[in-house]
Amino acid sequence: MMGVGPGALPTDATMIGMDPRERERAALEEDFDVLKHLLLNDEPVSIETKRYKLVTARSQYRPFSDPIFDIGVAAIASPSDPRLAGRHGVGLLSMDATIRKSFDQLHFALRRDGRARC
Repeated sequence: MMGVGPGALPTDATMIGMDPRERERAALEEDFDVLKHLLLNDEPVSIETKRYKLVTARSQYRPFSDPIFDIGVAAIASPSDPRLAGRHGVGLLSMDATIRKSFDQLHFALRRDGRARC
């Protein structure tokens, strides 16, 4: 299993050389698309973002699982992470779902955006 997330803790960003005050939530969405391409395709990918540049990049490791191992998106009080999980058909890891107030806020935000179905 692999877990991905936006880095809710400032220490997460600092550990990989990012300024915690300048993180973009959109970065996870863009990076997740690139990561899935690298894991699932033989074709190389070239992309330049504010954080990195890939030139005809390929993954040196292919998933042993067919087609890929389980992936979970970590979410903390934000509807964007559950949307990402839903768009890519991967799992959602959220402690907010165990706290009624947080769950209600998350559920409302997703329904408001027309993403969730009950």
